[in-house]
Amino acid sequence: MAEKTTGKHAAKPVSTADSTGAFDAPASETSFDAEVSHRKRIKGHKQRSRRTRIVLIFVILLLLAGLGFLGYTAWNIVMEANQEASQTAASHGESSTIEGDTKSDAGTTDKVKPQVSIPNLANLVGLTTDEAISYLGSGAEVSSTTDITEEVEKTREVEVEVKSDDPKAEPTTEVQTETYTEEEVVGHHVTISMKNDKTDSQGNRPSVYLTTDKDEKTTIVGYSISMESLGYGDMSFSDAVNVARIVQNTLSNVGVTPADGNIALPEDESEYRTFGEDGTTVAEESYTFKGDGTTGEGTAITWSLRLTYDYSAYNVSKNWDDVIKLVYVTVEATE
Repeated sequence: MAEKTTGKHAAKPVSTADSTGAFDAPASETSFDAEVSHRKRIKGHKQRSRRTRIVLIFVILLLLAGLGFLGYTAWNIVMEANQEASQTAASHGESSTIEGDTKSDAGTTDKVKPQVSIPNLANLVGLTTDEAISYLGSGAEVSSTTDITEEVEKTREVEVEVKSDDPKAEPTTEVQTETYTEEEVVGHHVTISMKNDKTDSQGNRPSVYLTTDKDEKTTIVGYSISMESLGYGDMSFSDAVNVARIVQNTLSNVGVTPADGNIALPEDESEYRTFGEDGTTVAEESYTFKGDGTTGEGTAITWSLRLTYDYSAYNVSKNWDDVIKLVYVTVEATE
């Protein structure tokens, strides 16, 4: 008789064979394989997405680097063009102007008004330092003094022991003259700061320089001042000399009449223009003019005037206001 299976002891279902003899896989095994296959597909997709993102990031970085290089190159081209244009203007006077005036009458003295009181340097020749300070007025103060020394040959008498040919005789002494050199103070270099004169936009204040002899009398007077303090606006180096006549006007301001009023720059620009290491960038323009002249009282003197344009700061900033433009003039008594 067949046994019955009941309750919790019922037999588990088993795989059954189809007509071909194959067995169906259990349902749980089929789900596991599908899950594994699905995860593999997801993993492969993530890997491909990651590679795609890396490639895109690399391409974007290359594009940014290229754009940066193009921008840098364009900036350099613009800066070089601006520098060349500015230096061309400086060389040929294209940017020449005087405050409140036009280029055509830049040489007239009535249009150039100094921003400070310019002393008559010729009147300081022959004065002592104290007299010069009194003449310059309030605000004139000595800021430094340096001795002028030179080797002076002198003689002196000295006693010299003289031995006798007789070994038994006592040595004697006699007075002889010997020559020696000694460093002697023969004058002074004195710098006087004009404290009451206002500084220009670059912080430059006018100063007076005295060279005195051993009797403390002034033989050479120097004066430094910026073009801005003299009343000149922005202009090229050549225009300052040839158009604005800064040499003649400054000499007139300090009380000197040049013997020859025809003052101009040399035709050879290399005599006053200095270039930087690249051989093309103008680093400085400077030239010293010299000549004879007379004071207002007719006293004969010699004079010199050095005009300097320093482009060091300008070559960095490309701002014309950064050009340092200075004048140094001296007056010396003739013997």
